[in-house]
Amino acid sequence: MKKDEDLIAMFLEGSAQAFSDLVRRYERMVYNAAFNMMGDRESARDITQEAFLRALKGLACLKNPSSFRPWLLQITSNLVKDSLRRKKGEAYALDFERDGVPRESEAFQILSTLQEKERIRWALSHLPPRQRMAIVLRVYGELSFKEVALAMGCQPATARSLFWVGVKRLRWILGEGRDL
Repeated sequence: MKKDEDLIAMFLEGSAQAFSDLVRRYERMVYNAAFNMMGDRESARDITQEAFLRALKGLACLKNPSSFRPWLLQITSNLVKDSLRRKKGEAYALDFERDGVPRESEAFQILSTLQEKERIRWALSHLPPRQRMAIVLRVYGELSFKEVALAMGCQPATARSLFWVGVKRLRWILGEGRDL
């Protein structure tokens, strides 16, 4: 598998396929990050598409091609922030997709997993947006604190603090089961 830097260089030399390879590599990650921050499939799809359009337009200006992944997630988080600002005050719809019909023996396990995911997404939706973003980027985006900071436009210590304060609050929400 080619490195991001190689694909970016190939794209800048005229290979459209190279950018398609980057999209395939990161589309699920961007979608999952957007979905976990927004809680809405349609918004996540729109944000994913817009993030790749902006990446396509700005790729020539990317100073460090090895930081493509956090840069792409920074674009995504900025789009999420803009969208949340527009939607401020609205409740976030949480819904889930299932592929196919499970066998009876798997039904309880799948239902249990879906309920836990719904519970976590519900709890995430009750966090302040910056804490939610730090957790989603760190856990679902699998970014280091340095990359989270880059994606959020803050210092690594701030990203770390937002993450841990968010985790503490998440534990309280999930453990106590109280509304905020």
